[in-house]
Amino acid sequence: MNIRNLMNGTGHGPGSNGHGPALVVNRTAPRPLFQSDCIWIDGELLALEEAAAQLLSPTLHYGVGLLEEIRCYATERGPGLFRLEAHLKRFLQGVKLLGVADFRWTEADLRRAVAATVQANSFQSCDVRLMLTFDDGPAVDGYEPRLAIIAQEWRLRPGDARGQAARLMVSSFTPTQAGAGPIAGLNGQQNSAVRARSDARRAGCDEAVLLDAGGYVAACTGGTLFAVRDGAVYTAPRPGVPQGISRDTAIVLAGDLGYEVVEERLSRDELYVADELFLCGTAAAVVPVRAIDFRPVGDGQAGPVSAAIRSLYFETVYGRGARSAGWVEYVMMEPLF
Repeated sequence: MNIRNLMNGTGHGPGSNGHGPALVVNRTAPRPLFQSDCIWIDGELLALEEAAAQLLSPTLHYGVGLLEEIRCYATERGPGLFRLEAHLKRFLQGVKLLGVADFRWTEADLRRAVAATVQANSFQSCDVRLMLTFDDGPAVDGYEPRLAIIAQEWRLRPGDARGQAARLMVSSFTPTQAGAGPIAGLNGQQNSAVRARSDARRAGCDEAVLLDAGGYVAACTGGTLFAVRDGAVYTAPRPGVPQGISRDTAIVLAGDLGYEVVEERLSRDELYVADELFLCGTAAAVVPVRAIDFRPVGDGQAGPVSAAIRSLYFETVYGRGARSAGWVEYVMMEPLF
């Protein structure tokens, strides 16, 4: 089933143009965490079991690649991809940063492919990942890039802090690449985050805070950390932190609510004495923090500023906010052609 033909209306596979029965997905069997029925790879929708990784790929050996994560929410108008345009632009910036020559997929191609992948899996709410990998070889130059789009039904891991105030700990790890620049999804940058998060979970916490070489807050392992002090919202400035779409979303929504947003470096001690803390990320959305390094934040509950921003965030992603029209792109779940 070729996605280029499918998307321009010339495909003749099941479910396209009425030529054959629509793809029926069995939803009766329990599904493992982060599972998909089919994956988009280099222009084709393939069954999950047909997808395979090249063991000699420099992506596996050296971490050469790119990952972009997008959330899709179940709205009243069907599945809604949140800030798809911004994510696709950032992904294409990453492709350029890696030095990939003659990348054949345009932003319009990616937009259609993401929608087709969500539709083919019949998901209402899911996590979408664009993955750029490379065929076997020692370097990027001269090797054909491979593009995959994976839609994963969203299920929480045991112990995840979604929907409740989280517990954080400050990690001894520093970011793999301090001041990593404008692109957040370059492979290899998550090494420190994975180890820090593992240590935090073992200590009974939900997330870890990474400090830069100077001892100032760089990020959480799952997003950007914000502090609230005397009614103002503080976060680490760019370019010391990666370009975060969720970070930008939280800043814009905080401004819409009338809160002053200050970008300045935050020390560990300033986290301990903050009135409120919350983190924001593509997967995490907005999560208030109730404790850090086993010290309560404020009164140990979600504070009013964090709660207000969280409420507006979800109002927006579910298509009910003032900014939803510009930030949410809907996926038709009926046949496209």
